[in-house]
Amino acid sequence: MGDDFRATLGSVAVEALPVRKCVVTGGSGFVGIALVRRLLAEGCAVTVYDLGDPNAPDIKNDIVFVRGDVRDRDGLRTAARAADAFFHIAAMVPLTRAGKGFWEVNVGGVENAVDAALSAGVGHFVHLSSSAIYGIPATLPVTESTAPTPLGEYGRSKLAGERAAQKARDRGLKVAVIRPRTVVGPGRLGIFDLLFEWIRGGRPIFMLGSGNKPFQLLSNRDLAEAMLLANRTQADGEFNVGTDRFTTLRQDLNHLAEAVASRSRMVSIPSWLARPGLQALDWLRLSPLVDWHYKTIDKEFWFDIQRAQQILGWQPRDSNFEMLSQAFQWYVENRSAGELSQGSTHRAPISRGLFRVLSKGTK
Repeated sequence: MGDDFRATLGSVAVEALPVRKCVVTGGSGFVGIALVRRLLAEGCAVTVYDLGDPNAPDIKNDIVFVRGDVRDRDGLRTAARAADAFFHIAAMVPLTRAGKGFWEVNVGGVENAVDAALSAGVGHFVHLSSSAIYGIPATLPVTESTAPTPLGEYGRSKLAGERAAQKARDRGLKVAVIRPRTVVGPGRLGIFDLLFEWIRGGRPIFMLGSGNKPFQLLSNRDLAEAMLLANRTQADGEFNVGTDRFTTLRQDLNHLAEAVASRSRMVSIPSWLARPGLQALDWLRLSPLVDWHYKTIDKEFWFDIQRAQQILGWQPRDSNFEMLSQAFQWYVENRSAGELSQGSTHRAPISRGLFRVLSKGTK
């Protein structure tokens, strides 16, 4: 456990709670850094284990940063020494097109993280999974009992990673698996970099399919809160998390464009016409879109979040529109300052490929 400390109030010494040491793999990423900020606000001593520096001046002096790869079992064990809580976020995301790297990081990395947590004597492990394990669900809403039908190598690797974490329960480790919907908020770029560029420049918002099907998102601060609560309650199980206020992508994105006085409006592209071409461009590495995007964006998808609400005591704060607005405002402010690239995949602009022509004319 962390060292005890004393706080003084006037002339009276007050015994404070021990400082908890929290280890966060992937703590420099878009989701990870939101969790790190939340843990610091709780008074935790945070160790970030990641390949890249968080590049966040507001927390630079408040964390211990360990540069390391989750494929390095010994490095993880060293970083986790004397830890009280372990949050495993590090992963290869779809945009990386990582191939075998998906399995090395999203499965092997989980096994190493579990080993590090157990070797440190940590009793509870929070593992961040993905809605990609459900693929294209046959029925809605998706619940924790919905059978996984993972899509692509990324989805299959994330499901295998879940199972690696769940096996640790046989070794006495309590494991909370958090399955989030698509995460949005200040600092999010990746594929949203393209959408925000179109809106900022007053260009059409091109969308596969009608965009008229319900589509649930999740803010990064709501996800951070869910992970914190999972650890605080020592929850053992699987939890789907997403906002409880969402409409359709057409409504939400058009609403955002209207709110920022942009001429942009959604323009639908028939799925049957565009999907084969997008798949070919993906294979040729000429498109910013990967299978998870062009095979699911035109499908309705939302979680039933009652289990997280009831067991974790979690309640989402942000609607789809609110999180998109916050993310867009951050994008505009940081684009103007020339500070968009933050390092990790979801915190950096995407390569446009042949989509560059759709962005011509932006300001």
